[in-house]
Amino acid sequence: MRAIFLTLLNSQEKSKNLCTGFKTHQHPTYFIGFLDFMKDINLIQSAFDGYNVCICAYGQTGSGKTYTILGDDTHPGIAPRTFAEIFLVAEEMSQTYETTVSFYVLELYNDRLIDLLSPSSGPNATGDADKLEIRRDRRGTVWVSGARVLPAEDSSSLEKSFRQALTARHTASTRMNDRSSRSHLVVGLIIETTSKINGTVLRGKISLVDLAGSERTGKSGVSADTLREANAINKSLSAFGDVLNALTTDQAFVPYRNNKLTLLMQDSIGGNAKTLMFVNISPSSYNLEETIISLSYGQRLKQVTNGATRNAESREVARLKSLPYYSSFPFIFPLYP
Repeated sequence: MRAIFLTLLNSQEKSKNLCTGFKTHQHPTYFIGFLDFMKDINLIQSAFDGYNVCICAYGQTGSGKTYTILGDDTHPGIAPRTFAEIFLVAEEMSQTYETTVSFYVLELYNDRLIDLLSPSSGPNATGDADKLEIRRDRRGTVWVSGARVLPAEDSSSLEKSFRQALTARHTASTRMNDRSSRSHLVVGLIIETTSKINGTVLRGKISLVDLAGSERTGKSGVSADTLREANAINKSLSAFGDVLNALTTDQAFVPYRNNKLTLLMQDSIGGNAKTLMFVNISPSSYNLEETIISLSYGQRLKQVTNGATRNAESREVARLKSLPYYSSFPFIFPLYP
């Protein structure tokens, strides 16, 4: 890919100092479908090969992050397209590999981790937040202990369960967005392939992350009820920025533990995953400052280097890890509830 420059212009005299340019990348075909793009960079295949993958949408409130991830009935977003592609790849590999797919759906709301697959989840429920713990295995992969992990037999049943989980997600209406997400959404897709030839087990994870939008409360006109949500969102995104700053300035200490969002994304930002970030921006000059902030985040994120590693083991090791004895050692073995 060759570099191009995106230049932001503002006709208002008082804002001329905000005009700037951003270096980005341009695909050779200029415009390309999502699945073609994903195949071009091999992210779905990477998960089948035992790598962790993260696809994330970031940007100000109302810029289209949730639409990027979910889409609509006419234009499916990243999540439903990824679901379909996973089972297409599994079918293509079925002669030599046996594949199992499982998934979990979480939201981070007001600094509380909520399992959206739990029957007790919902806008007015406390859920199992106290039982959910963010942990890392010996390879650096992030898992959430206590979260419900369900099997997926095909893409349609997976999408149906996913859509049902979304009905429990926290949303609200603001001046900037009539259906503003008030939480960060994390969808985990666990792909385990077993070779029919030598028994090697490969385990990959695809994380689909819809970050809640950064917002200025004066612009969004939030009520007293949603002000606390906005403050929690901005606090978590500020912690995300602190992590980016530490990673791009070679600081010895990276403050992942300052917020649950950065703990959740520890393997995706500076960790062992292959990460793709979509930066969503507004076309309106009214949002110029927020657009510059979003693109600045994207510029810094491009400077972060992840050390992607493969999760592979023999069939016997995989069998031993499935025994009840090992379930009490989540820090050592990446077991699934």
